[in-house]
Amino acid sequence: MKRRENHPINDPDLQVTQLEDGHLEVRETLVDADGNQYYHRYVVHPGMHTGGKDVRVDLLAKRVHTPKVVADFTEAERLRELRELNRA
Repeated sequence: MKRRENHPINDPDLQVTQLEDGHLEVRETLVDADGNQYYHRYVVHPGMHTGGKDVRVDLLAKRVHTPKVVADFTEAERLRELRELNRA
């Protein structure tokens, strides 16, 4: 999947990349109880509930996951599932 744009969130501890189909790839730098840094990565797909995520990720998802983007993603997933069922 092609990367579409990196979103400048002026925080080295949070990086978000938007893919062509609307997915958001998120990388957070976290610190454990011993002070060690580690990365936590996750993907937010169009239409996914983002409550509990970083507020900046939530706001960005609300901005880029328009009804059209969500509908296009949902239809693409439905077609992918149908193709998989037909292969079985």
